[in-house]
Amino acid sequence: MDAITLSGQELTRLLGAADPDAALLFLYIKSQPVYDREKAARALGFDPERLALKEALLGQLGLLARPKDGLLEAEAPNYTQQDVATFLKRDNQFSLLVGEAQRRLGRVLSNESLKTLLAIYDYLGLPTDVIGFLIGYCIQRAQARGNSNPPTMRAIEKEAALWAGQGIDTMALAAQYVQRQQQKQTRFGQFRQAMGLGGKLSGAEERYLNQWVDMGFSVDAIELAYERTRLSTGGLKWSYMGKILSDWDAKGLHTAREAAGETRPGQTGAASGGQTSASARTTGGQTRQKSQSGTKVGQSAGEGELDYFERQAIAMLQERMKHREG
Repeated sequence: MDAITLSGQELTRLLGAADPDAALLFLYIKSQPVYDREKAARALGFDPERLALKEALLGQLGLLARPKDGLLEAEAPNYTQQDVATFLKRDNQFSLLVGEAQRRLGRVLSNESLKTLLAIYDYLGLPTDVIGFLIGYCIQRAQARGNSNPPTMRAIEKEAALWAGQGIDTMALAAQYVQRQQQKQTRFGQFRQAMGLGGKLSGAEERYLNQWVDMGFSVDAIELAYERTRLSTGGLKWSYMGKILSDWDAKGLHTAREAAGETRPGQTGAASGGQTSASARTTGGQTRQKSQSGTKVGQSAGEGELDYFERQAIAMLQERMKHREG
């Protein structure tokens, strides 16, 4: 295989996304003369939904064009105002779609928005009922994220490209997809609440939360990671919390109970509650012994602080859970 070259801009965007799957997909695409979605899914071991989500992320980063018939082409047709006028005159379905879109969005569509809507209808080939349903879903999603303004046509176009790429071209498939996404949105909102996040999130912050939702963490695991991050860094440092959760995910730990005891599901871990049984481990060639109080012998100050912060985070989480039960 020939060497793969990335521009500085591509590298910066991939690092900023902090998504290994998206980076892997992008490298695969760069290595292929023509991108075939089915071949990519087989080569990378991605299921269709996972592949579509990573394609959508790369699209948001400006690293991937939108899909058509299973392939991603460099450019969609460059629709003009004359094209829009022709479709409005000759295609009754498109004319009705424009009216429906304007009604749902509560505004008259600009010329550029009409061109985008035509691309969704003509280029992506989605049926009008599915497009109307999609617009309603985008509006609901924006509201759930605390955005009082309706979504832009650009945002709707990105979602339409995702649906077309997954073959969501019937109302039944659209309803199934939206139901799955609403379940994820519910968990997304629970994570926001657990971390005390109000107001509008940045794109990077949304990507972190969506990644943790996809990883399958429980709400109490997010609370534990958040408290540990605050105690260790003095506030919310997204990259630090992301490293904690990525480490837990790699170990198969997705609940606070599993993470607190460093046990995989079904295994028996160390007892919680502030005390740790005597154990030994080797780090950097040195053996460090844990005493019954949880203090390590011969450890560095940083490692001791980390254990202290972890115990404090667990204690805070346990106190919060008792308060809820009360």
